[in-house]
Amino acid sequence: GGGNMGFSEDAAYTYTENGESLTDSVSVSVSVKYTPRLTALRVVEFGDDNTVVNTTEVPLTEELPALSPAVDTAFLIVEEESGEGVKRTLYPASDWAEGATYHEVVLLDQEGRGRGAYLAIGEEAAA
Repeated sequence: GGGNMGFSEDAAYTYTENGESLTDSVSVSVSVKYTPRLTALRVVEFGDDNTVVNTTEVPLTEELPALSPAVDTAFLIVEEESGEGVKRTLYPASDWAEGATYHEVVLLDQEGRGRGAYLAIGEEAAA
């Protein structure tokens, strides 16, 4: 992994308006965090007996597709694969029983700039 870096800048501007001294201040903070480029995103669904019910390879596209787990899925694991290994996040069925739950991943563009994308798991609640 890599480190984080960033900077902060503060500035204050004092001026006079209608004989009254006023001050405006501005504060800006930027941080940059290293994130490895994903090579694969998988969702592995498990039944009550810990056997694999379904495995879905999720395309690493700008809009991640919504995932509807199988009826008999007891829990699932989202696997984020990169050159640094596999990061796994577990979600029990109770997380999507009342509506969708969302798993955030960071997708990198050609220049290596990242943006958050969300994998919706389960059905979104009707409005």
